[in-house]
Amino acid sequence: MLKKSWRNTLIINIGAFVLVLVLELLSGWLNKDGFDSNYDYFMWAYGYAVNIMIIIWINHFVLIPFLLDKKRYLLYVMSIVGVILLISVIKGYKNEVDWYTVTKYFFFFMYATGSGMAAYFLRRNIIFQRERAEK
Repeated sequence: MLKKSWRNTLIINIGAFVLVLVLELLSGWLNKDGFDSNYDYFMWAYGYAVNIMIIIWINHFVLIPFLLDKKRYLLYVMSIVGVILLISVIKGYKNEVDWYTVTKYFFFFMYATGSGMAAYFLRRNIIFQRERAEK
């Protein structure tokens, strides 16, 4: 049996993945007719959701604990931008790197990561305030 904190983390991350997937499905609804089948449409949204969640998981489980919490702010900013750029290049890579597509993905992933980080830091701030109030 998993510890309660691990179980809660797992449930939160599964819920976040499903939320991102639903948001991607809804955001592309107008373009749904451009796909050959519903499966192709789902896989398109799934691809975006997986890339967004990879960035979020690297940020939350690696970069924040090892860089941001240890007050290595410049290294944290460079690392998160590097991770987003790497995922953008991987996503934008077909036969060769198309920098227009990579730039488009970079700014999209930057926006998605920034939105996710705002929610994460808001929740984290509430938890820290509760801990301070209990002391």
